[in-house]
Amino acid sequence: MKSANNVAIVILAAGMSARMENVNKLLLESGGKPMIRHVAEMALAGRTANVTVVTGHESELIEKALRGLQISFNNNPNFSQGMSTSLQAGLAGLDDNLAGAVILLGDMPDVPVEVVNALINRFEETGCRKICVPVSGGNRGNPVLLPRWLFSKLRSLKGDKGARQVIASHGDEVIEVQINSSAVHRDIDTPADIDAVWRAQAQET
Repeated sequence: MKSANNVAIVILAAGMSARMENVNKLLLESGGKPMIRHVAEMALAGRTANVTVVTGHESELIEKALRGLQISFNNNPNFSQGMSTSLQAGLAGLDDNLAGAVILLGDMPDVPVEVVNALINRFEETGCRKICVPVSGGNRGNPVLLPRWLFSKLRSLKGDKGARQVIASHGDEVIEVQINSSAVHRDIDTPADIDAVWRAQAQET
């Protein structure tokens, strides 16, 4: 059963899909739904206080694809400068009373809700202070859960970088959460990735 907590989900959906041959990958459909809607609906099913989607490139189309869902939007006018700006925009828009945020990538449509819930559960067990990352097959993946104290340290990021380097510099504060799903390693960057992701999802379900 879903219960209230003080962790938000931030979905990064502002990118230009540069390697997708002039197609916005987040709007590609599977099962009659755009990729970004699969991600948002999963996020809403999790144990989260709220869900925010960071938009930028083709923001109106992204918002249209998510119409009717109980989410908020935070537009990043600097999206062309890389992922770091979207991460910063998403975190800056969160309420001060939140203890942390799950950073969910819009191009990872087959991450199961159990992954998000496992991260939140472990975060709460550690007093809402630790960085929680999923591990599958011995390798770290996404999404990650960042505590509030780390938000200010992410302001120095520039370009197309996520939180990885900041997390690496705070290794003592990282909790690895074992996940039984390789979906935490699968994102979509090129046309060839699309079928591979959906095939892998079908094999795991």
